[in-house]
Amino acid sequence: MLLKLNLLILIECLIFYFAGHGIVIDEMFYLCLSDTSLSDLTETAVSSIELDESFSCFAGRGLLFIMDCCQSASFAELAPSFFRRLGS
Repeated sequence: MLLKLNLLILIECLIFYFAGHGIVIDEMFYLCLSDTSLSDLTETAVSSIELDESFSCFAGRGLLFIMDCCQSASFAELAPSFFRRLGS
């Protein structure tokens, strides 16, 4: 659902802000959009895997995710591998 971001340009800091609904189903975190259907999450919501794929090429010094949504703590607990690598 998300496009691969072309973040290979020189960006020092990136802020991602989402306000809405979040849900965890089968150990997967999803950001729910206005047209999200619970029966078709893979096509109508944004998964943590899609976020990982979209931001994996970011090479800047700072990446700030602000999620004002239900279950947002689950995003951190179930963080994709890219986000776990940031501190290393």
